[in-house]
Amino acid sequence: MSNILLAGHRPFAMGSKRSCYVHPSNHNLCIKVLSNTCDKRDGIAAQQLEVDDYSVLQRCERSALFDRIPRFEGTVETDLGLGIVSQLLRDVDGKFLKTSPNSFKNKFLHLT
Repeated sequence: MSNILLAGHRPFAMGSKRSCYVHPSNHNLCIKVLSNTCDKRDGIAAQQLEVDDYSVLQRCERSALFDRIPRFEGTVETDLGLGIVSQLLRDVDGKFLKTSPNSFKNKFLHLT
């Protein structure tokens, strides 16, 4: 299986450890990869923690949880390293959410 190519795309969000890209084959999904400026060990730990958190949530068997948080779709190999794939959250205008907690509080959340 070939890697998903992200290097030619611009991330829609960047944090201290990860960059977020729209999935090139599905605009309703997000791929989070380690940023090239973060400490590799810290970044890998953050990626693993997110995968572990999703695993715990999925075992809860409460679909209502995923009305409020992005649904985890798995992991993929990319040309920028291992990526976490999740549902892409947008506001009511179709713009990318900057931070989920603010959107929840202000009820501007739209799941795609």
